Amino acid sequence: MEAFKQNKMELPKQAYDDLMSDKWLFGRGCSDMKGGGSIQLSLIEEYSKEEDFNGNIVLISVPDEENLSAGMRGATYLLKDLKEKYNLNYILMLNSEPHERGNDLKPTIYDGSIGKIMPVVYVRGKLAHVG
Repeated sequence: MEAFKQNKMELPKQAYDDLMSDKWLFGRGCSDMKGGGSIQLSLIEEYSKEEDFNGNIVLISVPDEENLSAGMRGATYLLKDLKEKYNLNYILMLNSEPHERGNDLKPTIYDGSIGKIMPVVYVRGKLAHVG
């Protein structure tokens, strides 16, 4: 970030303004899967402190989001097996993948992505991130 701040690397004006505001982290992957994983682990830690928490938490972590979600699609079999073995009733799924939003105080909630919940028209091309 210091190299960016010293303008040793050229940034678009909006990105440079964001950098100088100190409201953003800059670095490859720092706010992508690593950020999402940190959020999930922090939430599990917080819920583990709740004395009256009623329920279970299942964490599925997959390293292949850029491969048409093969890991998550494969994990559905595990989730089904766990549901049957332990009589679970899944009521909520959170995808803690950081994402774009127009207003810092209003989160955007997605209810699926390619290969999981939403119907999709498949067009062959270069693999790219959901954003």
